[in-house]
Amino acid sequence: MSSPEDGAAGALRLLPAAILGLAAFWGIHQLQPPPAVPADAAPEAFSSGRAMKHLARIASVPHPVGSIEHRSVRGYILDELEQLGLEPHVQQAQISRNRGMQSVRIATVHNIVGRIRGTGGEKAVLLVSHYDSRLHTPGATDDGSGVVAMLETLRALQHLPALANDLIYLFSDGEELGLLGARAFVEQHPWIVDVGLVLNFEGSGTTGHSLMFETGPNNRRLITEFAKAAPFPSATSLSYEIYRRMPNDTDFSVFKNRGTPGLNFSCIDNRFDYHTMSDSLANIDERVVQHHGSYALALVRRFGDVDLTETKPGNSVYFNTIGFGFAHYAEVWILPLNLLALVGLAATLALGFRAGRLQVVQLLGGVCSLVVHVVVPAVVAACLIRAIARSFEGAEWWLLYYNHRLLLAGFSCLALAIVALLHVGFVRAWRLRATIAVFAALIGLLRLGDLLGWPSALGALAACGLIHLLLRRPIGAWNLALGALIGWTVLAFVVGFLIPGASYLFTWPLLLALAPAAWTFRRKAEMTPTLTDAAALGIFAIPAVLWFSGLVYLFYVAMGLSMAGPAIALIGLSLTLLIPQLQALTATRPWILPAGAGLAGSLLLLVATMGADFDGRFRRPSSLWYALDADSGEASWNSAELHADAWSTAYLGEAPQRDDITGFLPSSLAEILRAAAPSLDLEPPEVTLVEESRLGDGRVLVLRVASARNAPMINVFFPPGSRIVAARVNGRLIEPSHDESSEGNARWWRWRYYAPPDGGFELKLKIDAADALELRVTDFSYGFPAFEDLPLRPAESMPAPYTLSDMTVVTRRFTF
Repeated sequence: MSSPEDGAAGALRLLPAAILGLAAFWGIHQLQPPPAVPADAAPEAFSSGRAMKHLARIASVPHPVGSIEHRSVRGYILDELEQLGLEPHVQQAQISRNRGMQSVRIATVHNIVGRIRGTGGEKAVLLVSHYDSRLHTPGATDDGSGVVAMLETLRALQHLPALANDLIYLFSDGEELGLLGARAFVEQHPWIVDVGLVLNFEGSGTTGHSLMFETGPNNRRLITEFAKAAPFPSATSLSYEIYRRMPNDTDFSVFKNRGTPGLNFSCIDNRFDYHTMSDSLANIDERVVQHHGSYALALVRRFGDVDLTETKPGNSVYFNTIGFGFAHYAEVWILPLNLLALVGLAATLALGFRAGRLQVVQLLGGVCSLVVHVVVPAVVAACLIRAIARSFEGAEWWLLYYNHRLLLAGFSCLALAIVALLHVGFVRAWRLRATIAVFAALIGLLRLGDLLGWPSALGALAACGLIHLLLRRPIGAWNLALGALIGWTVLAFVVGFLIPGASYLFTWPLLLALAPAAWTFRRKAEMTPTLTDAAALGIFAIPAVLWFSGLVYLFYVAMGLSMAGPAIALIGLSLTLLIPQLQALTATRPWILPAGAGLAGSLLLLVATMGADFDGRFRRPSSLWYALDADSGEASWNSAELHADAWSTAYLGEAPQRDDITGFLPSSLAEILRAAAPSLDLEPPEVTLVEESRLGDGRVLVLRVASARNAPMINVFFPPGSRIVAARVNGRLIEPSHDESSEGNARWWRWRYYAPPDGGFELKLKIDAADALELRVTDFSYGFPAFEDLPLRPAESMPAPYTLSDMTVVTRRFTF
């Protein structure tokens, strides 16, 4: 029978786990945005209830550039601004973005711009969001949430004292086409020279915190003012470090590249709605709008009354503590804090050796265990997600996106199971049969994930052999723990030097993990642990669990399923801070935790992959468009999905042919499904020779390109080897790249014009040869032609993002 002492000891062992379990739950729960504010709030307050009335109008239907709906949204915003007593104007501009002559994007954009004069500041605050959406999305969060946050902020400001600095508001156009509206403002609007600070609002999910995820260099003063003003700050310098290393862009990038300081905000949860028809009024969380607006109003008022010409060199390290608690300090403190951690580690090691708890050889094993705890769960997760993905063909892959929370929970449980299992093996000795079992499991997983090859097999063998040599004798739990903290200390210095914005994730958990170890080492090993010891193990680990649980979740939802491995590596890394807690949970019944966590993880993964289906909320993406070759008169139904669903099969038939897309997109090498369609009498695009002249051995051609159907998008293609050496579009020079050789080019050139002017646009081309000029012109309009008795999309289907879909395409060839 168990004694009362045994029960008390068991309770003490469970206390740290209970504390940390609650901390992990809270770390994810606290990512919720602040509560919505109703429409009857005080007039000087920001109210998401009022803003949502605008959103119901702006995000009712998709409104891509060049569409009738796009013009309607522009008119609505202008009317609302004028009703506020403001004086907006429309900046109409032609703007281009090109990578040499091979790939050119041109658009006629219509920015909505206005200014509220301050009482005497030298620089202005610029408030930015974009009002265009992608083709098939109503754009409730991207970027309707930013637009309505700006409208409600401008309304609230009318009831507040005047600002010292001017406030410029920019509802930009063409962001979805490559930041073209922001580029037009920066390159062509005279007010750009007055801008001292940019606040940009975006959306790439339909719920979650509005994260301040990006700043620019020398952000110390910005972060200091942000911390003072933001009522619900949510930001981390880690996101800045990650984002500036990625190719992603928002309108803020245009201003940042110009050297203008600023802050960039976005929500990222439910990212599977991003750029789809599910980014709608029905799915957006109203609290996202409230969080955007709480930033916009508070920061405009703060920065509207400070001297924007002042700068403070250097960057800040910043992060949320608990909830919306916010900490920040200058990067110059990274080294002193890491040195403090190094001193703390040395003192803790000294106490541990004096108490007889530590041995040098076992500490080295603990350092090695850090790598094992990180790599093994990550490899398992990466292999499993690849194996799961291979069982989902075509658009079925989206079911995994829709169940990303269950998948993350499953992988997290498996990570805990693996780390707990490894821990038990380390403290009870890593025997040869365990090494063989781990090697066999790794080989099986690598094969399952289709990653097995000679390099990976030899790597697994070498890793298992090294682990066996180092860890074939038992290692005490405190040796494992302190060995891991030695590794954390090394990481703190490396990260502090290479990725300073991420340094807090290593320095502060390290400092806090040393405290309970030093407390425990104050007494001999044989002394009975006390309630204070147990509480210290739980309480001092709370910040690390809070930070890493929230970080893993945000990293995973932001980066997607392909990054499941790195996300789980972070879980394995954070669990190495909890080795004493793991020891308390596995001391008497060592296999319960790994077995229970492993079973839970397996069940969650099974439910996530087997129990879901497409419905009206979680739709199946599919691609279908109508194409007409005006030269041959042949028409076809086409799909970028290589596994047609039931709806597209009604158009494509049961046996569509596989073909390439070069018939009307010759610059692409994509493979598509194609089936014959009725040929309609659709007017093709037109190219008219306006003027031709000789210039040396070459020619100068002036062409007028237009869409007889008034399509909102026209593509002009030039074949490989085109001898064009200079070009202008409506008078705007197209700059060739430095290493571009028109004669030796092996791929088609693609010039895209969005929202072309009435009557089309002018191409002026200089050709360095007398050869005939060939070109192909394709225009794209939204929607299908009018056919009878063809099935509409079912409720559980949606146009596939990032591919052609629900469009009519007409192409024609020309020779001059």
